[in-house]
Amino acid sequence: MYIARLDGAGLRNLQPFSLRPALLNVLAGDNGSGKSSTLEALHLLATGRSFRSNRADGAIQHGLAELTLFAVGREPEGREHRYGYRKSKGGDPEIRIDGEAASLGEIAAALPVRFIGPGSEELLEGEPAIRRGFLDWILFHVEHSYLGLWRRANRALAQRNALLKQRAAPAALKPWTRELAEASARIGELRQQALADLQEELAPLLARFAFMDAIDLQYAGTTLPDSDTGWLELETRERELGYSLFGFQRDDLRIRVPGGMARDILSRGQRKVLVYALLLAEAALVRRKTGKISVLLLDDLCSELDKNNAAQVLTLVLDTGMQAFISVLNPGDLDDLLPASAERNMFHVEHGVVRPLA
Repeated sequence: MYIARLDGAGLRNLQPFSLRPALLNVLAGDNGSGKSSTLEALHLLATGRSFRSNRADGAIQHGLAELTLFAVGREPEGREHRYGYRKSKGGDPEIRIDGEAASLGEIAAALPVRFIGPGSEELLEGEPAIRRGFLDWILFHVEHSYLGLWRRANRALAQRNALLKQRAAPAALKPWTRELAEASARIGELRQQALADLQEELAPLLARFAFMDAIDLQYAGTTLPDSDTGWLELETRERELGYSLFGFQRDDLRIRVPGGMARDILSRGQRKVLVYALLLAEAALVRRKTGKISVLLLDDLCSELDKNNAAQVLTLVLDTGMQAFISVLNPGDLDDLLPASAERNMFHVEHGVVRPLA
């Protein structure tokens, strides 16, 4: 999917805007001008969430009651779809696809968007939930049964945790223990398959960077007790804590390099390059498996990357053939990094006004 038109009103500091994007789009402007908010418009439209905060109300411009977003998406064969998003303060979002009411899940499935910017290093440095979400995003798009399985596992987890807090008898706990174990085992299998597929996409990307030749990705699942005594000891600890100590919600993706974890060994710039490679490989995998073309939102690309690595990352982005929106400080920041043949639309953002540059 490619965004052929993007309109918005009521979003943060931005004045009402209407853009006609190309395949490569560069937004230039000072810090605080509204560049990131323009990227946020697409992220909010496609996911219902801001990459700045989980509270969509916070994206509504001060003094206004609502924000509205509209996009026209165009498939490679030319067919167009219309996506609408409206959010009033304190209200649920209203979403439409081709004029029909839709859910957040439906628009997220139809319009894959990946954001890479300040804070994306949390994929390496943050809580395991971030890395689980990284794999789950792949499965959400490529495995039709996954959303139902994930909901089944979450229901079992919620029921089991409630019983643990109530210190319920083992007999009451048993069916939910079995349900959580079975659903978690299946989720673990699917995540490991997604990881294996991801590594096929990732290897050629990392080969372009000399310091990325030995990245090791390992799925770390929780281990279940293998005896009645082990289960008894586990459930005793769980009752004391009030929550489950096994299951899909405790698994992790370990990202290692020679000498230890990538987060501890690589420099800040190297970590950022690795995150770009991981997220681009993820989008490429979804495209190979489903034909869905993600929209890439790259915020503050040139920070923390030297010119050589920035040029390499831009080459990776161009090679994907996916639509990209890139924010930079100055219009010429990418001139020496992009091939001369790379066509782009340039936009200048100043005081909340987005305008195309000739």
